[in-house]
Amino acid sequence: MAGRPNKTWRVLHRVTYVERPALMGFGRDIRKPMNGADEATTQDVMARVERLAQENRELSRKMARVLELLEARPALPSRR
Repeated sequence: MAGRPNKTWRVLHRVTYVERPALMGFGRDIRKPMNGADEATTQDVMARVERLAQENRELSRKMARVLELLEARPALPSRR
């Protein structure tokens, strides 16, 4: 009796180890967008990404300048 699983174990085992295969091609939305809303949304997202990229380039230039200024400063004497 000790080696046989009881009914509770069987139920838990089944529930715990259920695997569902990925549905290939079934998760996509195949409906047509209404009133071109999808294209407008895509353009908005692309514009936002471009703005963020520009801001990132500006910040990179500023940080490079700060690093350049810090490296040009004479080293401070250590306090020991």
